[in-house]
Amino acid sequence: MIRRTFLMLAGLIAVTAAAGTRRVEFRACGAAFTIPASWSAQLMPAKKTDDSMQCGIALRPHGWTRLAKRSRWGAPAVPLWLFVFKGDTSYVEALDQMGFETNEESGRGFGIPGYKTFAEAQPYRVGKSRGLAAYTAYRGFISDDALLRKDESRIFGGETGHIVLQMPSGRSIGFQCEPSTPDEPVHCEPVIQMIGRSIVIKTPR
Repeated sequence: MIRRTFLMLAGLIAVTAAAGTRRVEFRACGAAFTIPASWSAQLMPAKKTDDSMQCGIALRPHGWTRLAKRSRWGAPAVPLWLFVFKGDTSYVEALDQMGFETNEESGRGFGIPGYKTFAEAQPYRVGKSRGLAAYTAYRGFISDDALLRKDESRIFGGETGHIVLQMPSGRSIGFQCEPSTPDEPVHCEPVIQMIGRSIVIKTPR
């Protein structure tokens, strides 16, 4: 955990110094936050049937859409999601919506089931916000064996990061970081830290 936190903060400093930052605001969602200047943010309004979520925001590095379409490994269209929950959605409900549950097999442990594993939740902190994170195992495959290069395996492993934070105001936000592929690394942690430290949520206009 200490090593993950150190790398996370080191990456945050590197991203900020190398690329600069910019402020984005989504009035329909009531959220404003800072992201690396090399990333984009796209509002995806929540479904009308969803009573817990205000909106989802797709976060992508510059050029990601083109990169994902050409991926040999089926890179995700959205590598990082930010979810803003409604003001009357409790933190416990936000955890439930993000897939956190009690381990049914053992009856002990709280987290998220993954590929042949159960990822137990661990404390996660961003600035003054506190929450839980679980990193589930993921298994991916090459889209076409003919695209394999010398000595490459057609299978790769990764992690899907699930994070739910409760802000000092009581509002809850969630992040989902999709797994990196062998060709398309996803560096979510620095961006999550940046957003978590800078986000302000108001009543949508």
